[in-house]
Amino acid sequence: MTDNLPVTLANLHQDAKTAGDRTETFRAYVKLLNAAYKALEKAREESRLAERRVNALRVDHDFFTRHKARVEVAFRALRETYRNPAKALRIIDDLCANYPPQYVYEVCQLGSYRLGVPLGWNMLGVRSASRIDADQNYADVAIPALAQMLPDHAAYLELRTSDIESEFDDAVASANRKRSVQAAIAEAMPKWNEELSACSLALKPSEIERLSNSEREVRRRLMPKSTAEEHEQEA
Repeated sequence: MTDNLPVTLANLHQDAKTAGDRTETFRAYVKLLNAAYKALEKAREESRLAERRVNALRVDHDFFTRHKARVEVAFRALRETYRNPAKALRIIDDLCANYPPQYVYEVCQLGSYRLGVPLGWNMLGVRSASRIDADQNYADVAIPALAQMLPDHAAYLELRTSDIESEFDDAVASANRKRSVQAAIAEAMPKWNEELSACSLALKPSEIERLSNSEREVRRRLMPKSTAEEHEQEA
């Protein structure tokens, strides 16, 4: 978890641990905790904004994932129909990018020849067995699959162009990093508070005299009431 601490806080903690005397140690811990409270507030806000971005992208990403499954089903059907199914799918992509879904569907219904060269051969109206199978597969499997795919395909193509998958993955990774930073700061602060309290208890009257009024107030709030009064009397 400490690996996720901001470098500034890690350095301030190191400064506190290596300070020259108890007064400087106390001051270093006060500086560290002040910085930590500000960093935690910033980390919470950044984490909140990062999570909001993930949620905003999630709707498009979920749609993209669902539609991608429909495209894969359609492509499997095209593989059983065409010599070059990838080219057939590219033609469909181009049509969807430029025409309404219903028009594209009507074009596809005209016959397998509209999207490419089917498997097998057709000479003078005589079709090979593989051509018969390809045409039948187109009518029975490809057309129903395209009917499921075409209505939302233009939106899918736009998201694919924007690389929604990478964008979503980056947003999730960023949110995870920000949550880790927030958690690391929140986890470290109680320990730092304990170290500051221990340092407060260890201060001698002569060392307390070197503290500013604001630093004494910090010390007073950290000390148990009876102990604080006792130390103030000694001072």
